[in-house]
Amino acid sequence: MEAAVLCAFVEKLFGSLKSLVVQEYGLTTSVKKELEKLESTVSTIEAVLEDVEEKQLNSKAIGDFLWKLKDALDDADDVLDEFSTKVLRRREERRVLNKVRKFLSSSKQIIFRHHIGHEIKNVMERFVGIAAEKSKFHLTEGIISKNYESEERQRETTSIVLESEVYGRDDDKEKVVELLVDKFNENGISVIPIVGIEGLGKTTLAQLVYNDGRVKSLFELRMWIYVSDDFNVEKLTKQIIESATKRKCDVPNKDLLQRRLQEELNGRRYLLILDDVNNEDSEKWEELKKVLMSGARGSTIIVTSPSTKVARIMGTVDPYHLSFLSNDDCWELFRRRAFGVEEVPCNLVAIGKEIVRKCRGLPLAAKALGGLMRSKREEREWLYVRDHGDLLEDATGILPALKLSYDHLAPHLKQCFAYCALFPQDYRINKQTLIQLWIAEGFIQSSITGKEVEDIGNEYFSELVQRSFFQYAWEDEYGNFEWCKMHDLVHDLARFVGRTEWRMISITDNGPSSTGKGKRRVRHLSLDYGKSWLQGVQRINCNPFFHNEELKAARTLLVLNNRHGYVLQNLSSTLSYFKRLRVLSLGGMEIEKLPTSIDKLEHLRYLDISETRITKLPSSLASLLNLQTLKISNINQVVKLPKGLTKLINLRHLEFNKFSKEVQIPRRIGRLTGLQALSRFIVGEESGRSLTELQGLNNLRGEIIIKNLENVRNAGEAEGANLKSKPNLCSLWLFWSLKNDDRDSRSSRGGGNLGEEVFECICMQPHPNLRRLKVYGYPGRQTPGWMTKGNLSMPNLVEIQLWKCRKLEYVTALGHLPCLKTLGLYHMDSIRYMMDGSINTNHKGIGIAGGVPDEVVIFPSLTVLEIWNMPRMEGWLSGKEEEEEGTTPLLLLEDFVVVVQFPRLERLSIHSCPRLTSMPRLSTSSLKSLTLHRSNDMILTSLHKLSTTVSDCLTSFGSSLQHLTALHTLCIESAYEIVCLPESIQHLTKLDTLQISNCSKLECLPEWIHNLPSLRQLKLSYNPNLRNLPAALQRLHSLQTLQIRKCPQLERRCSKDRGEDWHKIAHIPHIQIIQY
Repeated sequence: MEAAVLCAFVEKLFGSLKSLVVQEYGLTTSVKKELEKLESTVSTIEAVLEDVEEKQLNSKAIGDFLWKLKDALDDADDVLDEFSTKVLRRREERRVLNKVRKFLSSSKQIIFRHHIGHEIKNVMERFVGIAAEKSKFHLTEGIISKNYESEERQRETTSIVLESEVYGRDDDKEKVVELLVDKFNENGISVIPIVGIEGLGKTTLAQLVYNDGRVKSLFELRMWIYVSDDFNVEKLTKQIIESATKRKCDVPNKDLLQRRLQEELNGRRYLLILDDVNNEDSEKWEELKKVLMSGARGSTIIVTSPSTKVARIMGTVDPYHLSFLSNDDCWELFRRRAFGVEEVPCNLVAIGKEIVRKCRGLPLAAKALGGLMRSKREEREWLYVRDHGDLLEDATGILPALKLSYDHLAPHLKQCFAYCALFPQDYRINKQTLIQLWIAEGFIQSSITGKEVEDIGNEYFSELVQRSFFQYAWEDEYGNFEWCKMHDLVHDLARFVGRTEWRMISITDNGPSSTGKGKRRVRHLSLDYGKSWLQGVQRINCNPFFHNEELKAARTLLVLNNRHGYVLQNLSSTLSYFKRLRVLSLGGMEIEKLPTSIDKLEHLRYLDISETRITKLPSSLASLLNLQTLKISNINQVVKLPKGLTKLINLRHLEFNKFSKEVQIPRRIGRLTGLQALSRFIVGEESGRSLTELQGLNNLRGEIIIKNLENVRNAGEAEGANLKSKPNLCSLWLFWSLKNDDRDSRSSRGGGNLGEEVFECICMQPHPNLRRLKVYGYPGRQTPGWMTKGNLSMPNLVEIQLWKCRKLEYVTALGHLPCLKTLGLYHMDSIRYMMDGSINTNHKGIGIAGGVPDEVVIFPSLTVLEIWNMPRMEGWLSGKEEEEEGTTPLLLLEDFVVVVQFPRLERLSIHSCPRLTSMPRLSTSSLKSLTLHRSNDMILTSLHKLSTTVSDCLTSFGSSLQHLTALHTLCIESAYEIVCLPESIQHLTKLDTLQISNCSKLECLPEWIHNLPSLRQLKLSYNPNLRNLPAALQRLHSLQTLQIRKCPQLERRCSKDRGEDWHKIAHIPHIQIIQY
């Protein structure tokens, strides 16, 4: 724990202590004095923390002193937490009793004051001892002046590069040079950021570009500046002048410096490299940029930085993200450093390549290891490094480079990063889970701006991604990070800076083994089952590791990668040993119940029992008043939550996903107004289960599923859900039970359909942040009124799914939604036509595209359309509606305006629509995937509407396909009358996948199949009459996968080495012949 982290912890600790103890209990004068003395003592320790941090690595005694301080602070935090919990419990008792009286009786107050005074005195004695000990070390108070200038000179880079020693960066260099050429004739100054983790080769790439002959000819002036931590505008201005003039600059003040630089750059096309920039102050950059704008058109600045945040501040184009080297390139780099121009001894090649794999593509590691092995020629030395070598040993030089980025982190980010040492290498870390863990550990504090801690945690996570501490970060469809991984060496860095604070017990087939160093107090513990493959329920005995003083104060117990349901022996006694836990994750264990003694874990904030066999949680769980997160996902049985759950006033996340069978939530869940996540709410008829329970839960975020909407008694109750006041809710599922169709169709007081009124009221003026809506079993005939408001009410809605809405007749209004990207319509029994034939041309949301008043766009953003199991569907437009005021029938609309339908549709899937004989006009330039399954063959002849102009009058399926120039995937399923494939398929030059199944009359594939240059996958299934494969397959060099399933004649002819057609397919890398 860094000095700054400790200082922040101390400040928080004593701030909370004063607030809780003094304000709540009005302590006696003597106890207040004890508090003041304690604060004064700790402040004297605080004053020397920075010096302690500097000296601890070189002095074991100072290191021990720091650990004593950490332990004392942890113990003080536990004491404070116990008092805080008592306060919460007393408040709950007062609420239940509902009596007007003092919080505590006088006698209880006296007892409490005595108890807390005694505890504070014990803490005080420990800190007095620590304060006395610090005098032995002659520590300096205040901020220590470090020799940063000397460090920077050692790290300073130049423009010089030896290209013969650079491997694997030719493609990167070409791409950056192309960027320079592309921006050459643009107005203004271009800024190209190169981003990547420390040691990845950003500087090397910039050097290669800087010295490229083409680049030299493009720019009149080239300058190289090493920036690092100190983004001092005046200093940088002076350095740029000196680089441009090749002379020392003695200009005395800032104004003259800037004018001098403008004179040097004026009218000259220049290239400026700003290497290793860490500045995130946009004001400083704007000040420097103003001076740099005097260059000629085409001038370019290349910025290298480990931070994408810096890239966003400075860049005028998207950052160039530098990738890791291949193992082969790493080997060449390692070999050159280790042996120079010598041959590598044969016995060391295989060992060396295994050593290089440890580098995981990081050039710095390959160079450092190569340098380390340069003096080693004995095989045993190489074997030792392969089997035991620590890449972060000081001798390699890797640690200082990686730790440099860590040193730049703010204190709150340092502890969040170090916490990730708990996860095994290559572990997929879920962002939401990690943030919840950080919150539970107290790493994230509430903001004075009123931000939720989850939002602050999200900012922390994003910053660690931006600074390359988290790699391989995956985003959802909205651009939000979902999970990430850490590069192995970055993971090693987390373990290094965490030192003895973490411990991992790895469960292997041979039993448990411990990872972690030192004999000091362990704060965070994880159990990794990822290396065990024993089947069945195994009872793992970890007690020899658990029952020792090092782990007694552990705050974290995480079970990871438990795929086989392993169980800890004596779970109850194990939990009773870890009384200070803030985090407990038992996910994946084959346990059927939690010990009733769970209530002893009064510090617990996070509890995960997902993928267990627990069906009922003990009532004692309601005593965990500090609990913030409860996860019960992926449980196949009904789970009953205790009645007292609504007492958990700090509960923020109650998570159980769609794979959980059912979770019985207690009545009056609406009391938990702090809930951020409530995965599912089931509407009931009894008191405390109505929809109005959601009224006050305005902090809900993410997704919520609302089931049994047929139990809503009236529209007023539906309106009480108050969804319009939930801005962080992005996904909403609404379920009506299909078993209660008669109840759902009952009339409201006004004579209307109650189901329609419920839907209307639930979604009346929904918050515009809603992104996804799924509706199941809706009993109404019309879509709700808010859908007709288009972009006025739902500007961010991107996905709609409608399932088994058996009475719904039209979905015309959905065409008005401006951002809708995905539309799925499934099992809709009453729909004959998608749209009722009329479009409101006066409507702002649908009408005007690109500023042209006579162009109407329907579904302007839709990219995916799925239509499944629509037994009565005949077409897209009814064309039978009469004109009404303010509307024009679509069939007449084409005479007056241009109608654009689905301009961005990429994927179209039609399943089991036997009456569908026509389709709307589609854009052939965007459609990439077309799937037709168990639908009327007549639809194939209507696909001439896929052409780009109205004048095309194509009359067959085959002739229309040639226009689908962007088609990536073509699936032809259950086309029972097709005997041979249409010849126009050969024009689909971008086709990657061709899938043909259930075509009972198809006899052969055409010889022109070799005209599909991009085809990589050919899948043939359930085609009983398909007799043979064309010889042209031998010329289809792009084909990587051939799958044959249930095609009996082909199975025989394609038998390996024996079948008549084997020679036609032998060149294909992946051949699958499946007979079941």
